Amino acid sequence: MVLYDPFGQEIVALFYRGGTVSVTDRDGTRTLSRQALEARLGFTVPVEEIREWAFVPRGTSDFSDNGWRVRQSDWQARGYYRKLTLSRKDHYLRILITEIRKAT
Repeated sequence: MVLYDPFGQEIVALFYRGGTVSVTDRDGTRTLSRQALEARLGFTVPVEEIREWAFVPRGTSDFSDNGWRVRQSDWQARGYYRKLTLSRKDHYLRILITEIRKAT
């Protein structure tokens, strides 16, 4: 997952697997625990939940889960939602899935 600032500039690329996150930013690539990632970004990124929200259809496309308000849209034939909008307190994330890759 790649996070961008409001101006479209890449802030950080995240690759999550088994409780650790590989982070690539202007300082290079390193592996962080989920807690260290939260400390670095200043908020909790729901990395495990995003996978479920993107790939599992629900009875409604607007719901709350684990403290986040989630809106799913633009279901793709390959079996995922292309757009997710997440909000929680003072945080707002818009996720646009442009490519799906299998983990290696």
